[in-house]
Amino acid sequence: MYEKAIILFSKKPKLGHVKTRIAKSLGDSKALAIHKELLEITLKMLQRVECKKYLFWDELSEESPEFLYHGFDIRSQKGKDLGERMENAFSDVIPFHDKVLILGTDCPCINAEILEEAFVSLDTSDLVLGPAADGGYYLLGKKVMNPMVFKDIQWSTDTVLADTIKTCKEQKLKFNLLRVLSDIDTEEDYIQWKTKAN
Repeated sequence: MYEKAIILFSKKPKLGHVKTRIAKSLGDSKALAIHKELLEITLKMLQRVECKKYLFWDELSEESPEFLYHGFDIRSQKGKDLGERMENAFSDVIPFHDKVLILGTDCPCINAEILEEAFVSLDTSDLVLGPAADGGYYLLGKKVMNPMVFKDIQWSTDTVLADTIKTCKEQKLKFNLLRVLSDIDTEEDYIQWKTKAN
């Protein structure tokens, strides 16, 4: 059994289904291309991390996208909102591992070193968070199941991180924060990332 595990949350790469905020300004085709680009970057980065890996799609289907998921345990997200889906994913995975991280595909700046830092930080904390520049988080890691960190959160707002930290303090959970990184949610985010990357 692997001591460590990573849960990757992603939407299936389908036209009109992904990156809807980007699609409003750039169109569905470009939004899909950006989603695929970010997904592929994340999958390749995760190949450098030694742990059990789970890929939770927002839906399962017979279609096979043009990516190789070598080594990933493929599963389906279940729940009414993001919090419930993450809670259910953790409930499925955490009984079999000592440390579990969950992340999405919106943060191309995350790397294997940051993930290893997150795992190490769980040696001295109950929970680790990777703060996103927009007020959310790009990563959450835990050693034990505590569903309260997913309750009463206004998802997709700039208070997600602050509300989660508030819950941690109320639940007397010891937590660590990683470095702040930027998510790619808008056309402006994408342009800024591409400018820095080139």
